[in-house]
Amino acid sequence: MRDTTLGFYVLGTICQCPRYLSYFNCLIGHRLNAYHYLADSNLDWGQDLFALWAWERAHAGQHYTLEPYFPAQGLVIVRANDFLGINDPEAYAWLRARAAPVATIGDSYLAFDIAPADR
Repeated sequence: MRDTTLGFYVLGTICQCPRYLSYFNCLIGHRLNAYHYLADSNLDWGQDLFALWAWERAHAGQHYTLEPYFPAQGLVIVRANDFLGINDPEAYAWLRARAAPVATIGDSYLAFDIAPADR
């Protein structure tokens, strides 16, 4: 049993490669849960800009809003630290009150699907 557990943790760590900066072990569940446990420099040092750019190229025809200042609808993408209100507690209060992320881009960008009625 001990060898199986150790192997599970080793495999989980290897699967995180090359994104070790924002590594969380498998006990938190899905990567979408990471922002519930730690934020700020534990999650985001700006390392996911390349992941965001790759996502933007892969979804070139898709409409989305990146870090909107005012409430928006449709696909909304926000940095986890901004969503949590680390620097400005009021900035995304509207989003925190209405939505949960549906996906992550890299480890530090959260994607939300906001229906028009949710505004």
